[in-house]
Amino acid sequence: MLPLELDQLPSVMRAVTLARLEEFIALAGHFDDPLSKETLYAMLPLRLIYDHRWLKSVLIQDEPEYFSDASNNRTFSLRENEIFCDAGTYVGTTVSRFIEAGHGRYRAIHAFEPDRANFRLLQGFAKAF
Repeated sequence: MLPLELDQLPSVMRAVTLARLEEFIALAGHFDDPLSKETLYAMLPLRLIYDHRWLKSVLIQDEPEYFSDASNNRTFSLRENEIFCDAGTYVGTTVSRFIEAGHGRYRAIHAFEPDRANFRLLQGFAKAF
């Protein structure tokens, strides 16, 4: 596996994608929901021809990114006694959205952040709860 910064160079990203294209296409068969398949298929033109336009349909939604009060197929429907786990929490942005969408009702939140500077900021955020 290449280091992240090298893997994101356009030429390397294209070569890796081409080399594993059959795996990417097969991956779509493991997704149950249409949005996940649509997202995967939108990422392929980005990785192959560096065309970001394909991402617009999957990145710009009329509803929250992860959580919604509305019952639908595109976001998680939260129940009152949720346990939320966020690996790579950054500074707590998604945790904050989870708390807001669940109206502060949850059983537990487990937030992990490996970057020391971000972890310190996350600790400051967590003190409010």
